[in-house]
Amino acid sequence: MCFLDSLSRNGQNEPLIMSPSTDRPALPALLRTRLAYEWARVRMRLERSCPFCKSTRFGVDYEYSPVLVIRRCNGCGLAYTHPRPRASRLRRYYSQKYRVAGITLDEVASSYSADRLAGSPFDRSRELGFIQAGMRDADSKGTRLLDIGCSWGFLLVQAREFGFDVRGVEISAPNAQRARAEFGLDVFNGQLEDARFANESFDVVAAIHSFEHLPDPRKSLREVRRIIREGGLFLIIVPNYDSYLRKHLHEEWEWLTPRDHYFHFSRCVLEAELNAAGFRATFSSDEGHYGLEALAARVSAEEIPRRLAALEGSELVATAIAGR
Repeated sequence: MCFLDSLSRNGQNEPLIMSPSTDRPALPALLRTRLAYEWARVRMRLERSCPFCKSTRFGVDYEYSPVLVIRRCNGCGLAYTHPRPRASRLRRYYSQKYRVAGITLDEVASSYSADRLAGSPFDRSRELGFIQAGMRDADSKGTRLLDIGCSWGFLLVQAREFGFDVRGVEISAPNAQRARAEFGLDVFNGQLEDARFANESFDVVAAIHSFEHLPDPRKSLREVRRIIREGGLFLIIVPNYDSYLRKHLHEEWEWLTPRDHYFHFSRCVLEAELNAAGFRATFSSDEGHYGLEALAARVSAEEIPRRLAALEGSELVATAIAGR
């Protein structure tokens, strides 16, 4: 359940709780819910500029409720959830309430161990293939790799087997703890910018379905460029807002989830941001874990490769090289 879902909950039967900071009774749950709803409505009216280009011209692509929509900027083309949560709310949400198909990642992950990743939903062999192809088959031994949004470390576990020197960043405290305790990984719990890595700390940075969850992806891109060496590889994979399935399924597209995807990237927007941050990117698209069966049900087998080549797959894959 997302924090925005609380706007529709009835909390009349919840007990009165004390505020730990003041020892005074906290606001009753129903009143807190009402205040949150009204504050969201105020933000809907006041926050009218694009988070990237600051244009005030936008359309509404999808309206999920009176206080939750997806806007699309008429200036730069960015699609974004509005209103978005403040950064201070994210750590609690991703540590306690984030679900995939109604199940916490920790509950799903408990069935898997380091030697059972191949073929599982957590198998990242395909993504490691993207990285190794981008490295032009260079020796991975000792290559410094950072995974942003590493969860409990499944990419890092597999990369370590290939000789990569791995580290991770993860906002969920339980997932970061599991990565450290069970797999012996070096994982920072928090936002990327808070980790304060040194300049050019990494040869490879991966962000696999994490940038759409960030409160300020433009700021995070600048931080990635600072901590990656010149000529280093940045692999970023996000849901593709211009995908065939999104355009045809609309709200029924499995990965149009505005309650935890705050930015919805198209190729033109992502390429512009990567260029501005100092990267040269090559793009491809794929269905990945995102819905090859759904695509196959709507187009012929012969048409699928053409859709992917036209960057209409549900995943947008950018292999970016850090330049001057």
